[in-house]
Amino acid sequence: LMRAVALVLVLVVAWYSLAQNIHLANSFIDIEFTLENSYGVVGITNLLTNKNYLYLNDNGASSLWKIYFTDQKGSTFNVENTISTSANITHQFYTFPNGTSTLVLEWKNITVGQYANAADVIANISIPGNDSSTPSASYWRIGVYPRSPDVSIWQVYYPSISNLYNVTGNLLQTSVYGQIAAATNSFSSVWPQGGTLSMQFLSYLPDNTQGLYIATHDPTGYLKGFAYSYSKTYSSLVITQYPENMSVAEYPYSSPYDVVIQPFVGDWWDSTQIYRDWVLNNAVWCQSGDLRNRSNFPSWVENIGVWLNPGFQENYINGDPQVVLPRLISFYNYFRIPMAVHWYQYYTEPYNCNDPEYPPKQGFAEAIYYLHSNFPEIKVMPYINGRIFDQNSPLWFPLNASNYATKVSAARIGATTLQYNIEGYSGQLFSVMCPATSFWQKTIANISLNLLTEYDVDGVYVDQVGARAPQLCFDPTHGHPLGGGHHWVTGSRAMLSQCLENVVNKLLTTENAAEHIIDLVGGLLAWNIYGSGYVGAYPAVYGGWANIFGVQFSVADINSAQSFAAKLGQQFILGGQLGWFQQMELLMDKAHVHQADFLREVAAYRIVGIEYLLYGRYMRPLNWTGSLDTVTLLWNGYAQKIPLVMYSVWLSNNVSSSPQQSLALFFVNVSPSQNQKIAFEIELGQYGFGPDAEGFSFEEIDSSGSVVNVSNFQGLRYSYETSIPPLSCFFYQ
Repeated sequence: LMRAVALVLVLVVAWYSLAQNIHLANSFIDIEFTLENSYGVVGITNLLTNKNYLYLNDNGASSLWKIYFTDQKGSTFNVENTISTSANITHQFYTFPNGTSTLVLEWKNITVGQYANAADVIANISIPGNDSSTPSASYWRIGVYPRSPDVSIWQVYYPSISNLYNVTGNLLQTSVYGQIAAATNSFSSVWPQGGTLSMQFLSYLPDNTQGLYIATHDPTGYLKGFAYSYSKTYSSLVITQYPENMSVAEYPYSSPYDVVIQPFVGDWWDSTQIYRDWVLNNAVWCQSGDLRNRSNFPSWVENIGVWLNPGFQENYINGDPQVVLPRLISFYNYFRIPMAVHWYQYYTEPYNCNDPEYPPKQGFAEAIYYLHSNFPEIKVMPYINGRIFDQNSPLWFPLNASNYATKVSAARIGATTLQYNIEGYSGQLFSVMCPATSFWQKTIANISLNLLTEYDVDGVYVDQVGARAPQLCFDPTHGHPLGGGHHWVTGSRAMLSQCLENVVNKLLTTENAAEHIIDLVGGLLAWNIYGSGYVGAYPAVYGGWANIFGVQFSVADINSAQSFAAKLGQQFILGGQLGWFQQMELLMDKAHVHQADFLREVAAYRIVGIEYLLYGRYMRPLNWTGSLDTVTLLWNGYAQKIPLVMYSVWLSNNVSSSPQQSLALFFVNVSPSQNQKIAFEIELGQYGFGPDAEGFSFEEIDSSGSVVNVSNFQGLRYSYETSIPPLSCFFYQ
């Protein structure tokens, strides 16, 4: 961020002034600021469609930034560009030799509460030249410089856009797989975490032809927040930045990453490709390459046909080896599907009690040995928690664990009393531990390595590390900046990297789909992600780079062929590994033979289609030319509208034995009783195939991987219609 521009620069031509407004523009994007409201942003226009996503509020206000300051007494002060008391407000345009145009906005000598001349703020907005690979993008950074020993920065809200134009439309929220939600629903989440904000972007979609991409292109992993707030008159969009050393007087803040706002032409899928193009080439978690190039992704993982989870939220005894072992064997003998077991309650302590103590019950080691010797297609992955420490654990005081717990500060300069961050689970209270400490990193790594080596389990599941957001930590003895920063990500990555140290052919997994650790784990558990509106945004970005597995099935789901098929079908077409079943005996009951047969078929297609569903990339939807019937199901107490035909399109990553890149189409009829018609048109040019191609074949693949029908055609457009029987899959390539 430029506090002063020391280079000799040429005045930019990509700007202009009209009345009380100034514009930063090229041939693709026009950003408009009003001088009347201290440079509030009033326009972000896609010049390719002439769509302005903002408008001037009825009261004339328009925002750009807000800053939350505090002092030694604990008083807090909210200062924003529209009401800031400033002695000097200026703007200047610059151009650079690479074609980049930058607008520098400066507020000097800002009054904060009763403190005069207390801070300066400098905001930079840049756009590339027309010849750039991303000419419609804009890049936003801010610097906040306290000038008074009486104030400290607590939070920075930038950009803070209060006048998003309301139209009938949607938001793409990156909640695990990704979900399309009505723009009338407000949304707020913190990153990094893997539940409601799995990737650091969202997209505003007024229709299916264009949208506004909002992201933080942060390759390291700083704590931040995204918030979209709907109002009938106007909506707001805010990025919250958490500075390092939040409680330190006069400590400056300069954005360590770009906030990117980019109008685009296309639908939700096109916005995912903007993020994919950036993240795969820049983020630290993508530097080890895709799944095929990583040593910590065992080859046996790709063949898992179904996941089981004995002991999860069940009676304590249900995790006993004497109970679990015969259940696993019976299930395997019935289905004959390669399977993995996510084993809860295998240890002597009650679930969510006395963590991190997980001493295995008697017979656990023998059960593992028996399975390896007699059922090599059953893989075992026990549970541990990588976030919390029970303060009532017998280990809390002997290990001096309190020294390494996260501690929160009141919003004030130099608070002398810090409090533990406490979270409650199953009626117990836990301290959230600081992953930046070597103590916690070694604690979790030692537990994992003990299970992997002494008990020879096939993998370890480290709960919550990929699901829950960071807690702010202000303990100065931990060696990290106080409050904000990237130490949570850096520490978590260091912890997980030690969990597989000097072991091979073992799997490490965690909960939900946090992107900042995908190179360190071979599985991401999406157990609570299901319902209407889900799309494949995550595999559109990280297809071939991450492996998602599991979803929770209730007794009601298994008793209903419709509900069971819908959940399993949704897993399948989104690329997830199937199952995560507790109710093994129920699935084997004679009354559920249709559910069992459907599971066998979908699991077979999952393995046959692995080049696409695991190693390929989720592509844009087809041009659907037929009708699409739906059913409403009650899942987790909420009515969910689910299509009876689910489908997805996948592109191979050209790493298989075939030298040709290919496209796959997967369809599932989740109706238990009725045939469903599919009718679509596919434009191959939209999937990367050029007009110079000599011709194409359209092949139907059965569940054994054999080609059963072939159609050859010329050109880039192909239309197809057929009917799919109840509870069945179709696979075309």
